[in-house]
Amino acid sequence: MEKARWNGYVLNLVAMSSLIGLLSVEALQKKYHRAVKEQPLAAKYFADVTAAAPKGLTPVWEKAISAAEKVRHMNPAAMDIMNSTVPKRQ
Repeated sequence: MEKARWNGYVLNLVAMSSLIGLLSVEALQKKYHRAVKEQPLAAKYFADVTAAAPKGLTPVWEKAISAAEKVRHMNPAAMDIMNSTVPKRQ
């Protein structure tokens, strides 16, 4: 392959890589802003669930959460301790 053609090929790869990186950053920014916006609602939801829980259950939850957090880097599925699933629509 001649040098000029190779340089053009490399420049195209760099340009495509930069574009993909930009799109990834934009997607992350959108997710971050949505999370910030929805955080107060999520905090209220979890506070309400905690307040409605039977006495003595909160320490059990906290122990299970701590145990899951310790192994999540090796087993991300460990964080599914709440078994929070939404049934699929029929």
